Amino acid sequence: MLNGLLEVSKEEIESEQIYCLQKVGDVVECNLPRIVEVFNSMWPLLRDSYFELGCSLNEKVALFGIDFLKNTITKIMKVIGG
Repeated sequence: MLNGLLEVSKEEIESEQIYCLQKVGDVVECNLPRIVEVFNSMWPLLRDSYFELGCSLNEKVALFGIDFLKNTITKIMKVIGG
């Protein structure tokens, strides 16, 4: 499911649509409290997506990717008590 959302979000983000990327954020948030192994299995997919967004030649896309990563890190820090 996550892999499919990430693929569609790549297509959407180029036209500055973020619906699927927001759903990726929802999936991440729902899985943060789960055991570490579940989140660790998701991270490689997320990492690659964040990297691709952040390195986009489209400045809006790159800034959105960085902001999305920042929001995810903030959620992770809340869950682990940081």
